[in-house]
Amino acid sequence: MLSSSLLKLALVAGIFCGPSPSEIDVAVLVGEIRVPLGVQFHFSEAASALPPPGRLPVDDAHDRGHGVETFCYSSRIPQGVSLLELFDSDFGLHTARISWVETGETTCTQLDSTPTFLVGDQKYSLANEALSAPLGWTSKKDGDTTVFEREWTYTDPSRPHMWDSCFSRGIYIRIKRDENATRSITVQNWEEPGC
Repeated sequence: MLSSSLLKLALVAGIFCGPSPSEIDVAVLVGEIRVPLGVQFHFSEAASALPPPGRLPVDDAHDRGHGVETFCYSSRIPQGVSLLELFDSDFGLHTARISWVETGETTCTQLDSTPTFLVGDQKYSLANEALSAPLGWTSKKDGDTTVFEREWTYTDPSRPHMWDSCFSRGIYIRIKRDENATRSITVQNWEEPGC
């Protein structure tokens, strides 16, 4: 009974599950430039080292109601053009997508480096053939899309809020492939107060 309780406590504390949620870094790497993704960031501060971006229209009325803006960059890859989309909103810069398009012309600012996602100590790019889930994450397949995800609840007494000091966090990596290659990778790093 006691050993079962200790095991549960250890799992909650993250001893057997890897680093704590607050220690997992999520970012887009463009050459030496690191653009963090999370609800606490906005494009104007997080991506200030990047050149001025292009913009893509936001068609969804619900997204526009939350101030969503899609900032974009492109770069050349062997398959055509790599498109980086950074989605900023009232909720922060918590989601980005890297995809490849066959056409060579975009309205997005041209980059010299092809972007890569950093999630913890794993890197995800369109060039990677074998993309695997970080240790301890779940993997789900739906048609041509594979989702790696991890969700946590944790307490942080240094950040009290109206629902105490408990937070919910989820990181989701969506990889869309066709029979030949990875077509797109979307990473979302979401966090909110409450459990």
